[in-house]
Amino acid sequence: MNIGALTAFFMRRTIINGGLLILWAALCAFASDSIYRIQGK
Repeated sequence: MNIGALTAFFMRRTIINGGLLILWAALCAFASDSIYRIQGK
């Protein structure tokens, strides 16, 4: 494995992880009451 392949791999993983972080932050910010109601049962 060369450095270019590793760089491309980690760049894709970083973008995917950043997207997931933004998704979860938006869910917690905008749907916190719904999440609390679902988890509170």
